[in-house]
Amino acid sequence: MKRSLLGALAVLSSTAIAADSVQLKPGRWIETAVPDWITISGTAVPLPSKDPQTKHVCLTEAEAADPKLYFATIKDKDRCGVPTGDVAAGKIALIGSCVTDGAKDTSSQIAIDGSYGGERYSANAKMNADMDGKPMVVMLSIEGRFDGACRGDEEKRSEAK
Repeated sequence: MKRSLLGALAVLSSTAIAADSVQLKPGRWIETAVPDWITISGTAVPLPSKDPQTKHVCLTEAEAADPKLYFATIKDKDRCGVPTGDVAAGKIALIGSCVTDGAKDTSSQIAIDGSYGGERYSANAKMNADMDGKPMVVMLSIEGRFDGACRGDEEKRSEAK
């Protein structure tokens, strides 16, 4: 279940940016998410993996001009709501929620703070959830960087909900 919670956190955190005068560069992007720490009932627990999770995505001209089109897209398989909050002048401050699969479906609240610019973005995502009735907190760092022209092998994205 810890792995599915980390996955939900990474998904919601990648929904974090909305449009303003700061635009992203269209083309291939590499996004890397790294779990920083987990606590259950206030006690640090070993991470399931400290290995980065990396994905490649192709940002269209429209998404680059209006980053909200890219970052507010939620894949059909995700069980996360569109985040609320403020994104302006290259700064991110959002809150969202997801339902994660496990023995019991678990609702989680996620807060995302970060920044973005033409060829890079970074954010910290903090998730609060319950793990078998115990409070759990997960911190994740996300970095995105432009990587040139799209190659056609990037992750497929669905339409925004």
